Amino acid sequence: MNLQNLRLTSKLWLSVLLIVLALVAVVGYTGYRTAEDRAQSEQALGQLNKRVKAALQWASLSQVNAARTQALMLSADPALEAGLKPAMTDTSAQISKIQKAIESEELTPADISLLKTIADNRKKVLSTRADALKQRTDGNLQEATKLTKEVFQPAMDTYQQSQRDFVALQEQAFEATQADYAQRAQRLVYLTGAMMLLLVSGILLGAAWLIRSIRQPLDTANNLAAKIAQGDLSMAIDTTRGDEFGDLMKSLSSMNASLGTMVNQVRHSTDSIATASSEIAQG
Repeated sequence: MNLQNLRLTSKLWLSVLLIVLALVAVVGYTGYRTAEDRAQSEQALGQLNKRVKAALQWASLSQVNAARTQALMLSADPALEAGLKPAMTDTSAQISKIQKAIESEELTPADISLLKTIADNRKKVLSTRADALKQRTDGNLQEATKLTKEVFQPAMDTYQQSQRDFVALQEQAFEATQADYAQRAQRLVYLTGAMMLLLVSGILLGAAWLIRSIRQPLDTANNLAAKIAQGDLSMAIDTTRGDEFGDLMKSLSSMNASLGTMVNQVRHSTDSIATASSEIAQG
């Protein structure tokens, strides 16, 4: 499309339309990315926060059962055993439920590896606890106490440490995810700033081009009018433009041609008068 044939009003409206569309695109993209990142961050951080709470509850219930087991092993009171065993069974069921819920989520390879370690450690704890309880049930209280202190307690410490490691890993993942989304928000701010800078640069360049497209033909028309006013009717005027300045050039060309015709007619009339005067003088 030849821009010289585009009307000035069309150029102005087209420029305004392009600016509005560019602003809408920048603002729309920024708003879309912001909303999308916020939704993703809320979902990811909410899931990680839920997992941290579950892991903390898991570790807390394990510690409670460990204390109950130690109390049971170090006591010969049948009433204590009758009171603690149902609670221990219920807590173990809660621990298994929490563990399965955590394992069913989307986990990283580090999470899966650590969960396998926790599961192995828990098996050792349950196995040593069963051995100690059997010794206590058989009446070997001294052997049960020895197993509790030398085997069960170290196994429980290892198990609880692996649980604390898992909690720490989830907290690290929460902080890393939070920092990642903060960096994404910062990058979006930089990207939006860069797009706005490009948009402003484009507006300035477009304004410079529009001003130049108005000033140049206007200067040309002004120069042509000045030369016509000085009596120079020999100029070749370009009338190929299709905009308002093209109309002005056509008008100047018509005026130039009309003035030329008028001058020729005046000159012809002057020549005729001079000839007639000469003939009259001779007669």
